[in-house]
Amino acid sequence: MSAPTPSQSPIEALPRSIATSSILPFVTSNDWLNFRVASRSCYEFVHNTADVSHAFCPICRMHGAVRTSTSNETCYNTTNSGGGRESETLWRIALVRDYQFEEAGDEHIFHQSIHSPVNSQSDAFVSTNNLFTASNSFISWTHWRKIDLRLHRQRSSNHSPPSERVVGPYFLRAGSMWQKIEQWCDDEERSGTLGREIISSLSPGRALDINPSGRVPNKEVSALKAVYAFYAGQCDPMMAAPAAQPHRYNPFSGLFGGYQAYDIISNTRWMEPEFDHPQQLIIAKDTAKTIAMDLATGQIYSWHDNANKLVATPCAGGINGLDHMGSFREEPANPFDSKDSILRWFEEHARCLHQNFYSIGNNTRVRHRNGDTLYSLMRYPTVADTANCSRAVTRGVEIVVSAIFVPEIAIFVYSIRLRLLTPEDGEEYMSPKQRGFDTCQLVSRYWKISKSSPNLDVVLEEVRGEGVIGLYPLLHEGGYTKYQGDDQLGHVRGVFSYQSCTQADMPGFMEGHLQFRPGSLVEPSGQTFNARVAPFPLEFSSVSLLVSVISNCLNDDVLGSTGMTTVVHRWMEPEFDHPQQLIIAKDTAKTIAMDLATGQIYSWHDNANKLVATPCAGGINGLDHMGSFREEPANPFDSKDSILRWFEEHARRLHKNFYSVGNIVLPGVNGGNNISLLRYPSVADTANCSRAVTRGVEIVVSSIFVPEFSIFVYSIRLRLLTPEDGEGYMSPKQRGFDTCQLVSRYWKISKSSPNLDVVLEEVRGEGVIGLYPLLHEGGYTKYQGDDQLGHVRGVFSYQSCTQADMPGFMEGHLQFRPGSLVEPSGQMFNARVAPFPLKFSQYLY
Repeated sequence: MSAPTPSQSPIEALPRSIATSSILPFVTSNDWLNFRVASRSCYEFVHNTADVSHAFCPICRMHGAVRTSTSNETCYNTTNSGGGRESETLWRIALVRDYQFEEAGDEHIFHQSIHSPVNSQSDAFVSTNNLFTASNSFISWTHWRKIDLRLHRQRSSNHSPPSERVVGPYFLRAGSMWQKIEQWCDDEERSGTLGREIISSLSPGRALDINPSGRVPNKEVSALKAVYAFYAGQCDPMMAAPAAQPHRYNPFSGLFGGYQAYDIISNTRWMEPEFDHPQQLIIAKDTAKTIAMDLATGQIYSWHDNANKLVATPCAGGINGLDHMGSFREEPANPFDSKDSILRWFEEHARCLHQNFYSIGNNTRVRHRNGDTLYSLMRYPTVADTANCSRAVTRGVEIVVSAIFVPEIAIFVYSIRLRLLTPEDGEEYMSPKQRGFDTCQLVSRYWKISKSSPNLDVVLEEVRGEGVIGLYPLLHEGGYTKYQGDDQLGHVRGVFSYQSCTQADMPGFMEGHLQFRPGSLVEPSGQTFNARVAPFPLEFSSVSLLVSVISNCLNDDVLGSTGMTTVVHRWMEPEFDHPQQLIIAKDTAKTIAMDLATGQIYSWHDNANKLVATPCAGGINGLDHMGSFREEPANPFDSKDSILRWFEEHARRLHKNFYSVGNIVLPGVNGGNNISLLRYPSVADTANCSRAVTRGVEIVVSSIFVPEFSIFVYSIRLRLLTPEDGEGYMSPKQRGFDTCQLVSRYWKISKSSPNLDVVLEEVRGEGVIGLYPLLHEGGYTKYQGDDQLGHVRGVFSYQSCTQADMPGFMEGHLQFRPGSLVEPSGQMFNARVAPFPLKFSQYLY
């Protein structure tokens, strides 16, 4: 090493390779900056060039505070884009140390950065137009420094530890993610008018002041800051409508879309950040769940109205589940999996949009005030998602089917889309002469549902029924005519679609066929044929969801409005904090409230539907209101004693023993049971509950209407009679067995449509909810396939549901094997399930 000259510092006298690799990496980046401006020779030492233009971004100099370049523009310096290998290595070390770039990352990534200051045409902290590629790592580093200083204006970055600085790779990932979402919204062929509505609803990105008190480690919210730097939630949908076009208000323009089944409408909206809770931030909401972030760990959770808390992103280290005060909670096994949870959650959504895995559709029957359709993002997988969507064409009839898991009510919701192919479909198209008809009308449906239990046994269920949801669409090229029985409801252009659901007790597959009549049912032009429904998966969103759902479904103590969703209605103490209404009672999915001006009691649901909760002699008027359904008494005089009649009806049912008590959730944390009032009609309510005894097996069944989900939920109770039952009892010798085990079930559902046509549906399946209980006097043994899960005293009960589209009746039988399935002692027999009603309720609780 030569001695330094009078104008040189001791460091300058060192060989550059030694200084770069052994000394400068241990000096702070701010000290490097101070050193490089000390003299021209120091500058040349750091950058390996005396050309000061090497350190400037020409685009920033050209535009000053205004940035108008297109995204990913390269920030090249035409004078000197080099600077030497040692200089490049030095500033890459700075990027790794200061802004958490990967040391072994791709060389290209070190030059990726974001311009600052931002485009003056936008109020956002940064935009995707500010992404660019620098000519060297120093220019990239200086831009990250500017972003960091703007993001943390309350402190200087001179002495801040790297853990409190911007994480550059997170910002780059967020920028790439937002580019995909913007591209989808800008492409009218994919997003239609919905894309513009979503973009107009997005609030400008901001620098989030999350940790003013220093209580939350910045490292775990770095991904959150990156996501919200570009956009910061969706404003209220009414505010998002153009000022000159208030009729463009669309309450279903949530960024994350949703689904529709029966009258259940879900649409998840990205919320603007409000740090009113020290431990969590609400990210998104719909009618039945909240997506929230734990600010201490960065993990995203899905909180449901039934108090279940599920991890919302995959965790490489696995997920631990536990019961907590009657609800189910999940936590990542490895907290390190949580740090970029929100970024991965957004990235997955952007990926699905980018790959056209989602479509847009009408999520409700309601329209804009000017008659336009209220479009929503539909989360049912499209044909582009070949792993989760099936498509089949039979004689020109295309059937596309896919399903999503809805954890908040523990069901699989599937969507079926039907149409006749047209000449625009190319080679697959068949002319009317080739397929043998101009039109064809749906006659019936058949479903085969195969599910795998945890021990890998296959559980089969078959469903046969007339039409679909009471409809018999007549397909023609370009659209369809909607029929309900013989009544024509109108001609529609486009695809006929409908949604239904099946219990989410186990994962599996569905397949089947839809039967069509060439011509029409009234004027047939050929023999019926079956249009194939190719297999499509019923999958949980993650392994942990499978565990949580099955643990609830298979515990016979779990009762509630859907058989897996617990609903407990509580009378509220009066609080007159609203001038027009008083909340009377609440549960997880609805609120009972009184209109103080009229005295009428209403049931308000999370889907914004408002239903009259007591009978009205003068009738009830219904109307669509801003995307929801509202009811009002036709005669306001009917309302004056509404609350008294509501309470009187409940007291009458208690007095007549029409209700029973039971354990409504998982066993309490103290080892006891959580006893609740159960609203399923008891045997005392002979008009609404059926009872039958076959060879000593008693089966009691009743149902209730659940308006918040638009379903009938029925409860089945099974037991072997005992000597205490008196004359109805049969001894083991009389009935021919000591024990008997459930084999299968059969249901016949008869519903009456508005024009009094009877709509039939048949359901056949093995066991019940994956179980095959072995009944004995005084109790039962629970079996799942061949696995014995334990002996239980008392009555075996389970719950399920059917669509509440029309009133009607259910009946059927449960098949039993004397002895057991492994050691039979006789021929199988059918235990009768007597008919029980499916009724809409006049009193809503």
